[in-house]
Amino acid sequence: MQDVWSILISILSGINYLFIVFILFFEKRDSGRRFAWILTLSFLPGLGIVLYFLFSGHFFTKTRKMEAAKEYVKEEMSRLMSDQQAFFKSQTGNLPNTVMNEYKSLIHLNLSYGASPVTFSKTAEIFTSGKEKFTSLYRDIEQAEKSIYMQYFIIHKDKTGQTLLDLLCRKAREGIEVRLLYDDIGSFTTPRSFFAALDKAGGMTLPFFAVKTGSPWSLNFRNHRKIVIIDGKIGYTGGFNVGDEYAGLGKVVWRDTHVRLTGSCVYSLMNVFLVDWYSVAEGKKKLPEHMKHSAESVRKKITAANTRILEALKTQVPDEKSQIPVQIIASGPDNILHTEIKDAMIRMIMSAKKRIYIQTPYFTPDSSFFAAIKIASNSGIEVSIMVPGKWDKFYVRAAAFAFMRELLPAGVRFYKYPGFIHAKTLIVDDKIVTIGSCNIDSRSFELHYEANAFFYDEFFAQKYADIFAKDRAECSEYTLEEMNKKPLIQRAWWGFCSLFAPLM
Repeated sequence: MQDVWSILISILSGINYLFIVFILFFEKRDSGRRFAWILTLSFLPGLGIVLYFLFSGHFFTKTRKMEAAKEYVKEEMSRLMSDQQAFFKSQTGNLPNTVMNEYKSLIHLNLSYGASPVTFSKTAEIFTSGKEKFTSLYRDIEQAEKSIYMQYFIIHKDKTGQTLLDLLCRKAREGIEVRLLYDDIGSFTTPRSFFAALDKAGGMTLPFFAVKTGSPWSLNFRNHRKIVIIDGKIGYTGGFNVGDEYAGLGKVVWRDTHVRLTGSCVYSLMNVFLVDWYSVAEGKKKLPEHMKHSAESVRKKITAANTRILEALKTQVPDEKSQIPVQIIASGPDNILHTEIKDAMIRMIMSAKKRIYIQTPYFTPDSSFFAAIKIASNSGIEVSIMVPGKWDKFYVRAAAFAFMRELLPAGVRFYKYPGFIHAKTLIVDDKIVTIGSCNIDSRSFELHYEANAFFYDEFFAQKYADIFAKDRAECSEYTLEEMNKKPLIQRAWWGFCSLFAPLM
């Protein structure tokens, strides 16, 4: 018996060493992520292999249907994309929108690499409280005439979740096409029976990458997007999930950011939703014929709108009444070589001349984002980053403090929001701003499906800069002196947690 155990241990050790070799020489991630996994495999042989498959190995990040849907979108949008690329290449500082002239490199990046056309938002309303956001959302759902497409990372079965579901059920019974996509892990504590009520009412619900017994390999690759499209005319996106804490009914002060959009940018949001839905739909919930027509209609509308978009770009006057140029960027782990939202953010940081404002609930950046922030601050750019005063994960807080302690000597200023700030925003020089679902951490950059809107409008960016300034007035500031006074054991704990930041 002892010999059998020795053989099994030897085999396990051999497999473990093979995985370490694989990560050293074939894993395409940055060195920090690889080092974290080598540590895990060294300390937890055998179990580390299972954890690697569950939480890092990019083997189950997509479905064949997702690949087919994205390829279809790419083919349908190819002419539009090439038209826009040619247009911006021909415009050498001639656009009346001075912001777009100044940030043409970012636009080009998001066109060619992010595969997102420039569209317009006729209106862009910012919400910073759950009460305002849900009041507006409920009103728009009440007035829906044709369709409601919705996806959230988290939907809780509480007062807020029940109110939303009851409203969707009523609209479905009225004959409105209602589709609800929720993340299976984000909404793990919400029973399937809760969503089944909408199916019974005539709507359709789907979990994204359902974690089934015996096949949990997609556990780590979650859909973190928050998107609503109503009648193909109104779009919502940002940081709010569905639950009492997000609606401001919890015990902790919750600060988040969401936007309500109208205009041609809603078609881009629709593209993201339809690909996500089709990627996981099965049986009777496969994309029905009328929804396929809706998908084709979206492509035709974007293509048809392109002529108007290009004409508007030539004639637009950048004042408060103008439509706002916007690109909707989606990113996810299905393409291991692409980190579209992160790279667009870094491009924003590199273009800064005066100031950079960031709000994020988690600050565990990878090496490239960390370097961009450090270089910007050392170059004399004002860098202000707002993080929670009350964190929801103690280990993320510890890792974040390690990064913050390294950046404080470079002049980066960190502000402690009095509560939990869940907003995911980045503003540069009060001219461009991105709002969406992407946090400043490796999980959002590489492991989650995310969506962010990038706005090119000085009036809109200044409006959000004013919101940031108002938030900052309520904050206290983290200081290097304060952090250096912490006990050695506590600072050591921060450093230890930062080693595993790529896995958080």
